[in-house]
Amino acid sequence: MSIQLKFNPEDVQGFFTISAEDARNPNATFDRTINLLSQAERKACARDIADRMGMPGTATEIENKLRERAREVPGVCLPSFIDVPTLMQNHPELKPTVIPNFLREGETANIVGGPKSRKSWLAIDLAMHLAMGLPWFNRFHLEKSRVLYLDNELHPETSANRFKRIMERRELQSRDLSELCIQNFRGQQTDILRLESYFDEIRDDGFKLIILDALYRFIPPEIDENSNSQMTAVYNAIDRYASSLNCAFLLVHHSTKGNQAGKSITDVGAGAGSQSRAADTHIVIREHVEPDAVVLQLVTRSFAPTEPLGLRWNYPLWHYDSSLDVTKIKQPNSKPKKAENAAEKAEEFEWTCEAFASEFLSETPKTKNEIHSAAKDYRKKHPEKYLSGRQVDSLIKAAVKAVCAHAHTHGANREREYATVPQLKIADKPPKRKRMRAA
Repeated sequence: MSIQLKFNPEDVQGFFTISAEDARNPNATFDRTINLLSQAERKACARDIADRMGMPGTATEIENKLRERAREVPGVCLPSFIDVPTLMQNHPELKPTVIPNFLREGETANIVGGPKSRKSWLAIDLAMHLAMGLPWFNRFHLEKSRVLYLDNELHPETSANRFKRIMERRELQSRDLSELCIQNFRGQQTDILRLESYFDEIRDDGFKLIILDALYRFIPPEIDENSNSQMTAVYNAIDRYASSLNCAFLLVHHSTKGNQAGKSITDVGAGAGSQSRAADTHIVIREHVEPDAVVLQLVTRSFAPTEPLGLRWNYPLWHYDSSLDVTKIKQPNSKPKKAENAAEKAEEFEWTCEAFASEFLSETPKTKNEIHSAAKDYRKKHPEKYLSGRQVDSLIKAAVKAVCAHAHTHGANREREYATVPQLKIADKPPKRKRMRAA
């Protein structure tokens, strides 16, 4: 006989102390109680319920129902392991692809860039290509899919203007984007945990990609972005939504301030490191040395490694540029270094002791500081014959050793000087005569 039970908090109150906070929410009270009951307590609870029902023989079935209910409670982990052959038989294929080489159903991806790095434009462009089933950057062939763009940074007017600009440039009609939906949350007190009921409502709408722009505004107020455990909980919630909706999530996130060139891909991104580890794909936008150009780098969990992409910005679109050298990422404070360019040219000119002495020394002695100053002025006029400060010191020593220059000394309290002629020796002065005392 099958037992139809509608469990209530009172059914288990005798086996667990319920907090005042839980008591205000009966459903949460029951789930929390079932979650924390031990196996022995669950058995005793089942016997008690069966006895009160006058059906003591059904205790085992009631215990199984309690166990099944506990499995449904988020955060509960009960043994349900299987052997590897069964695992392989149950899952012979990977999950369906949403974006080739990037993302699958049920997966989460981060797209990270600096402030005002046009990462939202990139996300919008991807959403439009997926909604229309067009190749992205003529490299990634996308299957037409429904896309939901949840934006909590822009006003609806700004979002509409961006879509309009892109559509005009691509010569699209509004009907071409019928599979792309958007909702603006700016100014609303909405966070990722409060969106659970929202996602339950759209379960049958068939979205294959949901974009959250930007992540930092979807983080609940009580969550610390720098806490690994708390941000892991946020990503666990997103994973739960992705699994329930059979779709992928793309999170637009910001990097820390300053140049990111010295960091590995998974280290780029503000907040706790768990954000890159929890995601299945981590995409990073790095500045290129050329203006209005970036390098798109990514690491994935379920795809083979993907080569970096060079992208060039031409408002309002990003374009793939195969001519960009993706290894030339902009370094901190990187400017065209004249010294390096000059040093490369200087490799063609080799300074000798004779040439150095002829250019910077004369019969008039000079201190080392005066020689360095002259060499500095010379560098500005003749970059093709570059001389570093270290080279100047080395050439002075070499010139003295080769007798192309001569050191002049003037006692311990004066700086040594250098000239093209030897130092003159001062003849010894005659001894002073002793004065004779008057008689």
